[in-house]
Amino acid sequence: MADRPLSTPLPADLPENWTAGQTVAPSGADVGLSQQHGYNYLMEQVNAAQRAANAINESFDTISGKRTCRVTMGTSTAGWTQADCDYLCDGTDDQEELNAAIAEVLAKGGGEIVVLGGEYFIAEKVNISKVRVSLSITGEVGATIFYLSAAELGGIDMGTADESVVVRLYGITFRKLNSDVRVSIGIKNGIIIIDSCIFQNMSIHRSYLVDDLIRFIFCNNHMEVDEASGLNGTNLQILGESNANFIISNNTFVVSDFVNTDLQIIYMYIQTDDNDADMSNAVFVGNTIETNGCLGRVSCSIEGPVVMTGNSFSWCNIDIRFTLFSNNFVSNGWVHAATGAVVSFNSIMLGHIQAWGESTVSGNFVKAPADQAAIIAYKVGLDVQEDASPCIVGNNIVAGSIGIYLRKDDWLPNTSISKALVCSNRIFGCTTPIQIDENWQECLVTNNLIPTGSSIVNYGKKNIVRLNSNDSGESEGGGTAGVASFNGRAGAVTPQTGDYTAAMVGARPNTWTPTAAEVGAVSAGSVAAMQVLTQTEYDALTTKDAATLYLIKE
Repeated sequence: MADRPLSTPLPADLPENWTAGQTVAPSGADVGLSQQHGYNYLMEQVNAAQRAANAINESFDTISGKRTCRVTMGTSTAGWTQADCDYLCDGTDDQEELNAAIAEVLAKGGGEIVVLGGEYFIAEKVNISKVRVSLSITGEVGATIFYLSAAELGGIDMGTADESVVVRLYGITFRKLNSDVRVSIGIKNGIIIIDSCIFQNMSIHRSYLVDDLIRFIFCNNHMEVDEASGLNGTNLQILGESNANFIISNNTFVVSDFVNTDLQIIYMYIQTDDNDADMSNAVFVGNTIETNGCLGRVSCSIEGPVVMTGNSFSWCNIDIRFTLFSNNFVSNGWVHAATGAVVSFNSIMLGHIQAWGESTVSGNFVKAPADQAAIIAYKVGLDVQEDASPCIVGNNIVAGSIGIYLRKDDWLPNTSISKALVCSNRIFGCTTPIQIDENWQECLVTNNLIPTGSSIVNYGKKNIVRLNSNDSGESEGGGTAGVASFNGRAGAVTPQTGDYTAAMVGARPNTWTPTAAEVGAVSAGSVAAMQVLTQTEYDALTTKDAATLYLIKE
């Protein structure tokens, strides 16, 4: 806090009760009045007031815009006048006033541009280049509207890597006037904050810079797009390399009226390198993606070390790789989990999960449509090692054609991925609880709770299917799952009496007596004879020859 221009408050005690006939004297006491009635005291206080006024005037030299800068921009189309703002727009080429305001703020060491409510028409690119100071462009939420025409807002180049700044956009609504418009933000070694803005029928791109040290915070914004906009690209695109970190939180993304059109509403790519100590990462949390039942394929594609949690997706498909997808709600869509993805503790309603490569699917609640499998594992993956297969554990599956499906697809490349782990899942309401196609082998399928009377379909080879709830055995969990068919019986069967004859296993009948050739004689010191006796006959022998092998028959 700055020092006050007046260190001691003025007394403000001059008398206001003068009466006619009183005498003015140098000292009030000379004429029998108070000190304050004296002429000298009166003039002393007048001079003190004048010195105070001069001090206040001089103090403005220390509080100029060189330390704190805030300029105001308004538009006459909204009723603002030159008296209301520093820069007055007129609804035509308003980027000229905006660029002038930016130049003033940057020249004074950074600060804030307050954009008053109204409609501003930006006809050319607003380029914030070689910025080495902090800048904030603040609008009135819902009232400050930028119409962009053949322009980009952004193009921020931070210069050298040892400088760090903050660029902030707040409370601005962006609308486009043609299909070529987007908000493009590029920054190096700094922080970009976009907060409480609205993007209508346009996209925002975080530009790709090699080895950038970007911190991108995109929070509390609203993005909406409909088919009439002509936007078929990506609504929000974020790219980054090493040391690039992103926070995408508490935003709403709304897509409506799309029919048979593919739209990628979010695309995040963050480069990963196992040998790079400077890893990038991102957090995608608390966002809502609502597509209003579009018939087209609306998707979110996330690739890289991203944590996605607490989000809600409706009629949207999610593609993830090297991503933690946890505690999200997905309705009428699927989650495609590729190599390195972890899908856990999500609620999937009228959708399903696809697992590719070395992904993990655990602890999810899945209610699939009647004609779809709830969890599908594919025998393929990108950049995976041999036998790097999905792990499907502890899921609660309540509906679908197949609960867990280890699937074979002829259109997929022939890979060596196998050995999937399917363990401790609870499955009911499915026509087939678990199905293993023929090209899966050496999988472990165990401890799964499946509906009474149902069975696991295993077309593969060398798979271990044991200790599931349909196994026979003691209550402690013994027994085996049986085989697919045996001795004329189909389904999961276990061995029964009569399944094997003595001849099938090479056993001797109870009445068998060895012939001389079968007994034979061997060298001295070895067993020379064999004698078959009943137990009674054996017990009756008074002596037993050590060179004889006694066989007891029933």
